[in-house]
Amino acid sequence: NNNIEDDDDDDADEKRRKRNREYARQSRRRKRQEFESLQEYDQLLREALRMAERQIGTLQEALTKSQQELEHVQRTLFLSQQHATTLQERLSRAEYDCHRLNAWI
Repeated sequence: NNNIEDDDDDDADEKRRKRNREYARQSRRRKRQEFESLQEYDQLLREALRMAERQIGTLQEALTKSQQELEHVQRTLFLSQQHATTLQERLSRAEYDCHRLNAWI
C-alpha cells in the first residue's frame, strides 16, 4: 500500500517537475523574445536619433546660410538707403539751385 502511494507521489512529483520545466522553458522563451524586441526597438530608436541628428545638421546649415543671406540683404538695404538719402539731398539742392536760378532770371 505504501509502495502504491510512493509511486503516486513519484508520478505527481515527475508531472510537477515536467510542468515546472515547461514553464521555465516558456518563461525563458518569452524573456528571449522580449529581449529581442527590446533590441529591435533600441536599434530603431538609435536610427531615428541618427536621422534626427542629420536633419538638425542640415537645418543648422540652412539657418547659417539664411542668416548670411539676411545679413547681405540688410547691408544692401542700408547702402541703398544711404544712396537714396544722398540722391534726395542732391535733388533738393538741384531744386533749390533751379529755383534760385529761375528767380535770378
